[in-house]
Amino acid sequence: MKSSTLPRSDGMKTILFFYAGFHDKIGLPSRNPFEYRFLEVLCRKYRVVVVVFTRGGQRKLTEKIAPANVEFAFIDDFPLFTRLPLIVAWPLRTITHILQVALLIHSVQPDLVDSNWVTRSAGFYCAVVNHHPLLTTAWGSDILIEAKKSFILRAFARFTLRVTDGVIVDSEIQQKAVLERGCSPSKIHSFPWGIDLDKFKPRKDDTIRSELGWSGDERIIISTRMHSPTYGIEYLIRAMPLILDEVNNARFLVIGAGPLIQYHKDLAKELGVSNQVKFLGLVSNDVMPKILNSADLYVSTSFSDGTSASLLEAMACGLPIVATKIPANEEWIVQGQNGFLVPAGDSLELAKCVMSILRDDQLRSRMSSQNLRTAAERADWKKNSLVFEKCVSDLLNSGQRHCAEGEQFTTRDRKPMDLHSINR
Repeated sequence: MKSSTLPRSDGMKTILFFYAGFHDKIGLPSRNPFEYRFLEVLCRKYRVVVVVFTRGGQRKLTEKIAPANVEFAFIDDFPLFTRLPLIVAWPLRTITHILQVALLIHSVQPDLVDSNWVTRSAGFYCAVVNHHPLLTTAWGSDILIEAKKSFILRAFARFTLRVTDGVIVDSEIQQKAVLERGCSPSKIHSFPWGIDLDKFKPRKDDTIRSELGWSGDERIIISTRMHSPTYGIEYLIRAMPLILDEVNNARFLVIGAGPLIQYHKDLAKELGVSNQVKFLGLVSNDVMPKILNSADLYVSTSFSDGTSASLLEAMACGLPIVATKIPANEEWIVQGQNGFLVPAGDSLELAKCVMSILRDDQLRSRMSSQNLRTAAERADWKKNSLVFEKCVSDLLNSGQRHCAEGEQFTTRDRKPMDLHSINR
């Protein structure tokens, strides 16, 4: 991996890609499988410079967050900010990062900037710098949660969506959210980002069960979301004793990390189910297919989501689903056909639906088959990535054409791009 921020003169177009994944504890980005796949697509045709925001001067990446042929540029946080009150540090950090981004863009002279996050960080910084063409991505919590809770972030989102030339969304609920924040429909590129179906597919493998000390006749319920308030893991744990009362060979695999993990472990102990649940922490995307294939049922207790990669991975492995009744999940789960939808925060209804699936082999088989079909038809990254590739190509070509004509870059004449209807 090279580190360079100089413009190229070999004719290859340059894309400046601001990395969204961030690990607060060590001040370096963690690998995001979506971003990695986006970068793989970009690297096929373009020179890509990945911009990483760091804290504490850390520049040695601990994970392979991007393909080997990208270049890196680092934007460091000033140590002083960590010692100031948040009300002072936050505006200072924002202004400083805007200036740093402006200098970097001036240095690299990219043909396109992919800024990612809508409400804050590079999305807003790049919108202020006003370099075009500019592509922005709605990740879910930025536009669905942050923009609703904070007046300032709501204003940031409106400004970013007004300035940017293209917005990528992965669900109808995200598309609706960016439209509500003033985004022009012509800027929206809507498609489910999908997953690697060569990796996530049904595969008989009992090694995980053996490694966990389970004999093989257990019914395993799995959750793979983070331990943070948004994902509602507490309500799965509160459903566990209800499920075990009726299905005594039920076992639970809880994957993921986050600020509430110790609370969830303590809650499991308090409810007397700690011997029937395994908390495995973070699991790499390469190991996840094997773990999913050891399970019988997937549960998602999220209060808010875009199209969930975790959900699609479970579907592609043929697992029946019990998920919360939120708009993004309703785009993928048809009640009673490939899973059940339950009210968010309702442990009793969650337990009832889990037990219904575990007790009925034929229902479980039908749901499994339907999820395999749905994943193949709508969640294939190889097909869906073509929309992303065309989005980037169109923005680059439009930007080049308008610059040659001496006009301001605009997307007003482009029709919205939507893969949802194609994949249905």
